[in-house]
Amino acid sequence: AVYGKRKTPRRFQVTKDTEKAEEYKRRITEHNPGVDGEFVMLAVNSLVTARTYLKFSYVYGYHLSDDKQPFFDWKVKGVEQEVSKLSNMMEDLYRHDMLSTEGPPWNRDQVVDQAALLKQKLEDVMQGFTVDEEA
Repeated sequence: AVYGKRKTPRRFQVTKDTEKAEEYKRRITEHNPGVDGEFVMLAVNSLVTARTYLKFSYVYGYHLSDDKQPFFDWKVKGVEQEVSKLSNMMEDLYRHDMLSTEGPPWNRDQVVDQAALLKQKLEDVMQGFTVDEEA
């Protein structure tokens, strides 16, 4: 089965990462007049939700019938890719010095759009599969 060969994902520490996001939200709002840092929390909450789902999807996928598994794998891989993109955006944000004269490495709208895309892909996976009646 494909699921036995997956790499262990980065340990996402919800409390630590949420506290970090709160700090960056505050810093963004403080150092960038007119920019609401709430998008940082939106992104982090999207990542927490998606990573929690992915953690359980591997178990679910393992028990799917052989005819459904490839499509499920494909859908889950799409979620994994969007999680990776949003994670990279947030890591760039965390590394950025808010006081530098260079512009920030992020664009608020890009982060919000990526979080929305992640949410949509996650909903697509969840709506497309139900528990097998014969399992």
